Amino acid sequence: MKANIIIIGGGPAGTTCALHLAKQKIPCILIDKAKFPRDKICGDALSGNTVFELEKLGGDVPSLFGKLKEKLPTAGIKFISPDGGSLFLKMKKMREGFSHAGYISERFFFDQFLMEMVKKESLITVIEDQQVQKVEVNNETASVYIKGHPQPYEADLVIGADGAHSAVRKLLYHEIDRNHYSGGLRQYWKNVEKFDEGNPIELHFFKKTLPGYFWVFPVDGNKANVGIGISTNTIAQKKINLKEMLNEIIKNEPGIQQRFKNAEPLEEPKGFGLPLGSGKGKISGNRFLLLGDAASLIDPFTGEGIGNAMVSGRVAAEHIVNCIHQNRFDEEFNTNYDKAIYKKIGGELEISFRLQKMLNKPWLFNWIVRKAIRNPHLHTFIEDMLENTEARKQITKVSFYYKLIFNPKKGETRSLKHEA
Repeated sequence: MKANIIIIGGGPAGTTCALHLAKQKIPCILIDKAKFPRDKICGDALSGNTVFELEKLGGDVPSLFGKLKEKLPTAGIKFISPDGGSLFLKMKKMREGFSHAGYISERFFFDQFLMEMVKKESLITVIEDQQVQKVEVNNETASVYIKGHPQPYEADLVIGADGAHSAVRKLLYHEIDRNHYSGGLRQYWKNVEKFDEGNPIELHFFKKTLPGYFWVFPVDGNKANVGIGISTNTIAQKKINLKEMLNEIIKNEPGIQQRFKNAEPLEEPKGFGLPLGSGKGKISGNRFLLLGDAASLIDPFTGEGIGNAMVSGRVAAEHIVNCIHQNRFDEEFNTNYDKAIYKKIGGELEISFRLQKMLNKPWLFNWIVRKAIRNPHLHTFIEDMLENTEARKQITKVSFYYKLIFNPKKGETRSLKHEA
């Protein structure tokens, strides 16, 4: 079978790309190894960035998402520092057609929602339950080999949206870069207690987990998504057993164990890898593009990946339009996609990487949280960091801390806000 575009992977990156292509009247084939609906190991948080990308899909996507029952609105993020300080950061920016700034929805339901949008489009051919074994490219075509099929599917361009272990990614990389990778566990529980009003997602930065964190996210149906993520290098250096650490935190950590006294696990902990967007590697080549986790676009500080995956899907679709109009699918032309991605989110990823490295100094994290708890102006400034890259950049500068130390009055953050 020959096609203009083949997308491998039916998660948020692949489906977003396919939907934007359909809006431009460009047909594509979307292949996924699973039969939907299917589980995807994740934290399940849908950030303001994700809501923005749902808005950009347009049509009836926002209104139908509003009718999705299996979701909870979330008011923001609750950071708990290593010394126990608690800082709630509200998500403020509302998108047209949405009732809240952010949500939490199990990927089982959210990915199925996007797939249902895809299946409504006549220009998108969906092939499920088919494992891609390898991808080959030459100057004439891209060939996608599927297990059990003697002949490959061929396309002008193949899109790798197939996750951390992408078959397309192997055209560039054969090994995981452990300097920019985290290991994680997720486990669903029921009857976890004492979630704050507004269903904030909780990130607990225990000293033992740094530069990673333990999370507890409320989920629809009196459930919670509970997990832990730590850099791969740290796991290796400290010989950490993630499952043992997860259990130890739940059973023994003050402030956590009481909330789980009547809780029951709904599954065994499930492991997954997080390819972090801290390396700024090459994400395209001759007749292929990488999206989402396959392109290592996960935020190094928060671990959020859905929004960036959807951004890459939209940017890829815009690039594909140019490829088709100019009949250019070669490596040189596809570098324009790399440039567009890093122009769009490269600055955010770089700043988040700096913030992640700051976590190796728990005293600094504790100090900032204590300051923000006492100073409402600093609190507001840090809230702005959630949706303002320039504001986030300030916290990585020495001048930020100089002003906190030597100008500790309410005017301290007004000047910082002006700079941002």
